[in-house]
Parts: sequence; structure tokens; C-alpha cells
Amino acid sequence: MTPSPRVHPLAERFRRQLRTAARELPARPRRPLLEAIDAHLEEAAGPDATELEVRTALERLGSPEAIVAAAQPEGTRLRGAPVLEVAALLLLSLGSLVVPVLGWLVGAVLVLLSTRWTRVDKLLGILVWPGGFGALWLFGLAAPGVHSAFSCSQLAGQPLRCGSSGPPLALVVLLSVVLLGAPLLVLVRLAGRLRGG
Repeated sequence: MTPSPRVHPLAERFRRQLRTAARELPARPRRPLLEAIDAHLEEAAGPDATELEVRTALERLGSPEAIVAAAQPEGTRLRGAPVLEVAALLLLSLGSLVVPVLGWLVGAVLVLLSTRWTRVDKLLGILVWPGGFGALWLFGLAAPGVHSAFSCSQLAGQPLRCGSSGPPLALVVLLSVVLLGAPLLVLVRLAGRLRGG
């Protein structure tokens, strides 16, 4: 195989990682795959490309492991549900409810080990979900100031006065939507990536 054209250092590192991951492929699919990726990198991530352009091009390609998995001959591909990824999603979302902290931590490690998600997917999985839903529950218990309290009092000879203390209800609702909505959106994104292969 002729040497690859000169590319941006980030693209060159990606090429090396791809070649390492592609060692498991038979020669027939491996050679055209590597040549096609080299041609794409020469065009999209040449030595004069900006770092942002190169990172965008590499993100669109996906991880080297995912590229190799997609290039596996049909008879050798893993079939059925992606067990590691399904376990990762369950542990990320619900693991900390079962085993506080440790359940989520195992899920985060499984996300990082997956070859089906991109780097951005993995970062979203572990950063938008710190501790999973169990952490949100613990945070709610540990931060009573977040909850509004409604109480009534009456002094002798005065009318009954009722009111709430704590942050406004709208702020509590908005915070709840963000804290619950962001992890749900990430869950949908990661699960959608699995369905899409």
C-alpha cells in the first residue's frame, strides 16, 4: 500500500488508531477501507486545515473501532442486542438508585469502553449524567432549600397569614425539568445511535 498523504497531526493520529483497530479485519475489506479513509482525510483534514475542521471531519467518521465494526464481513458481525451498551444505559440511568455511586460509575466505564458510540456521545453520557437519576434524588434530599415550604401562622387578634418560603415555584419547576430532561435527552440520543447501528 502506498504511504498515506500528509495530513493534519490529529488526522494522522486517527489513522494510526484506525490501522491498529483494523488488524482484526481480513485483508480484502481492510485495504479498501484504509485507502478510502486516507483519501477522505487528505481532502477533509489536510495539513492546512484548522483544528476545528479536522475535529469535525473525524467526528463525522466516528471512532476507529466503530468504523472497523461496520466493515466486518456480514458473517462475522455480532448480531442481536448490544449487551454492553444496553447495560451501560441501564446503569447510567438507574444504577445509582440500586447501588449509590458505584452503579453509575460502572455504567460510565461501560460507556467509555463501547465501540458503538462516538466521543461526543460518550462525553454526553458521562457529563450530562453525573451520578444518574439516583444522584438527583440524593441531591433533593441533601438540599432542602430547593423545596418550597407552605405554612400558615396566626398571631393573637390577627388574621391568618399563609405563604411559602424557599425559591419560587417556577424556578423549582424549571430546575427539575432541566435536571430530569437533559439526562432523558441523552438517553434518547444514545439509544437512537444503537438502533441506527
